[in-house]
Amino acid sequence: MDYLNKDKNYYSQQDISLEERSFENKSFNLFYEISRQKQYSIWANSIFILLEMLQLISYAFDEPHKHLWKIKESTINNLSIIFGATRIVTLMKFVNFTIYIIIFIFLIILIFSIFLFLLIEILLFTEFHTKLYSKCVSITNLIINLLCIFLYIPINELILLPLKCKNGYIDIVNNNVKCYENLYYLYFVLGIIGSILLLICGLYLLNFYFFPFQYNSSSLRISSTNDIILLISKFIFIYRYMLIKNNYISIIILLLFNLFLLANEFNHSTYNNYALNIICNIRNISVFWTYFILLISKILENTDINGFIFMLIFGYPIIIYCLIVFLNKKELG
Repeated sequence: MDYLNKDKNYYSQQDISLEERSFENKSFNLFYEISRQKQYSIWANSIFILLEMLQLISYAFDEPHKHLWKIKESTINNLSIIFGATRIVTLMKFVNFTIYIIIFIFLIILIFSIFLFLLIEILLFTEFHTKLYSKCVSITNLIINLLCIFLYIPINELILLPLKCKNGYIDIVNNNVKCYENLYYLYFVLGIIGSILLLICGLYLLNFYFFPFQYNSSSLRISSTNDIILLISKFIFIYRYMLIKNNYISIIILLLFNLFLLANEFNHSTYNNYALNIICNIRNISVFWTYFILLISKILENTDINGFIFMLIFGYPIIIYCLIVFLNKKELG
């Protein structure tokens, strides 16, 4: 009997191993098909990267940090609106609650639909090279480039907005839904589930979304590591903004993540294109510089020292110039 039980355990483990390999093979087949499609141009990818940069920088000018810059309230409010517009969620201050709920329900349905679409696509369609499969591949490529990259922060923040309470209500204009009562819990739970599903979809897609075997396009990704680190970094940015107030620990966590991302980008390029890799590094070092200055302003919060906004603005061209010189020397070996 012991031998029979051992055999059963052995074969069940083998079955699980075969299923895992089958899932992985189907995933590679799918992303191989994506790599054969026409990729976004260098200009489009550059815009996506720069939008990501503005989104990540914009948190430094949000409500918990506004006073740290020690400049006129109207100026910091304008900066917050300009940078924050790339995240869309800041514009919700100007709409009523009914419009927000329509957007919220639409996004939750969209996320669940994408999750089910990917499951069905991987499990059922990857072995059939039909027109339907070709369309599915095109949709997947679109999902990766839009949903997992520059739209990840706006969608996540919109569905997690119920986590932000102000004076006992969800922070939306004309809102009569109290926090921690009745419908609030429904929005809260749906937002959390949607956010987790979006993270799972993003990690899965980006894990396979690189093509070291394809060099037919200069804008192809040849490494997925930096995209995955950036996605996790965005996830932390969002939850930190929603749940944690202005403090040293949260700023240091963001700094460390960006430092790690910057160091990794130096050693492992994301794209098969030198210009795109430079833009990625500019994004990383600009975000790092922003939160480095924010940390200094937090440390000197209770002093009369100011001028942090000028340090930030005039520091950008200097660090970007130094970065490009360093990368050029590195490229020349």
